[in-house]
Amino acid sequence: MILLDQNIIGGIGGIETLKELRKIGYDEKAIVITGSPGIPAILDFEKYGFDGKLLKPYSIKELKEAIGQFVSTRDIY
Repeated sequence: MILLDQNIIGGIGGIETLKELRKIGYDEKAIVITGSPGIPAILDFEKYGFDGKLLKPYSIKELKEAIGQFVSTRDIY
């Protein structure tokens, strides 16, 4: 599983990073993270290849829930 921030100052963002990872065969789950709730990658995350979304700021509980969709929560500590 990978958590990717939508925007990286001075670098490529989550959408571009995930595209490149998928090209080289990465097929694990991907969650997009951002503090901007109205961006397309959050509103329609599956269209951009993500499996989940998480809005900043987020709590530990919200992080566990986002990850817990794909793995057992007992493994998250």
